[in-house]
Amino acid sequence: MAMFPTGIPSSDRYSFNGPVFFQWTAINSSRAGDVSDRHSFFRTDGQGLSPGELDVNLLPQGMWRADISTASGSCYVQVRAQSQIQPYYGFVQDIHSDQPDQYGIFNSQSNRLAATVTGLSAINANSPSGTVNYAFMYKGNFSMNRAVTFEQRALCAYQFVSQPFTCPGQNINPNFVIDDFFIKFSGVDQFGNLYERFSPAYCLKQVIANCNNGGTQYQGVCICPPYFTGPTCSVRVCQNGGGLSSDGTTCTCRTGFTGGSCEFPLCLPPYPATFHNNGKTLAIVLETSYSTGAAVFRLRRNLNAVLNQVLNVTASTWFSNFILYPFDSTTNMANWYAPGVYTTVDALTNAFMNITPSQCPGAAACSSSCPRPIMTALNATLNYPDLATPNSQVLIITQSSPEDNAVVDQVLTQIQQTGVKV
Repeated sequence: MAMFPTGIPSSDRYSFNGPVFFQWTAINSSRAGDVSDRHSFFRTDGQGLSPGELDVNLLPQGMWRADISTASGSCYVQVRAQSQIQPYYGFVQDIHSDQPDQYGIFNSQSNRLAATVTGLSAINANSPSGTVNYAFMYKGNFSMNRAVTFEQRALCAYQFVSQPFTCPGQNINPNFVIDDFFIKFSGVDQFGNLYERFSPAYCLKQVIANCNNGGTQYQGVCICPPYFTGPTCSVRVCQNGGGLSSDGTTCTCRTGFTGGSCEFPLCLPPYPATFHNNGKTLAIVLETSYSTGAAVFRLRRNLNAVLNQVLNVTASTWFSNFILYPFDSTTNMANWYAPGVYTTVDALTNAFMNITPSQCPGAAACSSSCPRPIMTALNATLNYPDLATPNSQVLIITQSSPEDNAVVDQVLTQIQQTGVKV
């Protein structure tokens, strides 16, 4: 806040500059003729501003000048500035860390500031956002002791990280237990104006009894081996989508991975030495929409003859059973044709004869949406207990693109576990 003293002569004019949001609000007058009653004399940038309530007559952020004068007598002026620009920060020891501590480590040479600053969003898509550029560190006598620059990081909650530094008290008294100081953050906002913010900070001397899981202590911090993190290397790092337990010590691995940190992919399960190509399953995942009407028509007409020719003449023991899994759009899932498992070609053919070509299941019209839940239908087929493994054949007949890519990882895992050919 800037305040002009009382008793400004009526003939004088005063001005002020500053990056502010300015609000012109009337106050109670103790004397008739106070400037509050004559607000029309107050002008900024050539426009009169009337007194108002909160959020009324706010000036945009920037540099502003106000000329003050009275018709008679004297007055005083108060200028209050408030900004949405506020830094939130902490200390990290690793440039990649996004979980800062409240304090720096006094006996470390790799302290960094991880910071995020509110109120710096870009004005529009074509303009830059604001940045924080420097951190100046001051001891109690307000003499500058350290200065570091910031660089920007991607995909981090704290999007700015500083150069490494030692705590300011190290070159004053290396025996400090608590080293307190001030940090001045300096940057440029989205309008190109300089801003500065002060914040108190401190460092603590960290005494680590030991570093767990094979970590090594160096300059007051633990250097952790792969798959461990934390101040004492006691927290697991889970790989390949594994989930970390609440105490940070155990990983729950997804299907297909193993190891303490889920770092090892599982090999295909072992199969008996009597492995052969007989006794397989032929599974058909079939889209039953208007777009696949021609395919359904041809399958109804030709499938029986084709399969009987193959099984009766060429390889009678190839397939021991058949699976038919019809599907359509997500919106009419309740009306999908029922899937089934069949032991003869005739039974499979009869299931096809129950499907009406060029017509979606149910009474509603076919969905105009091209993407369909192909991966969901395939995943359900691969999870059938009647699907013989390994080496069964799965045919997908569709004219659409998959809308459920989130299920792809599950499908790939099932393909790996079952050994089917899709």
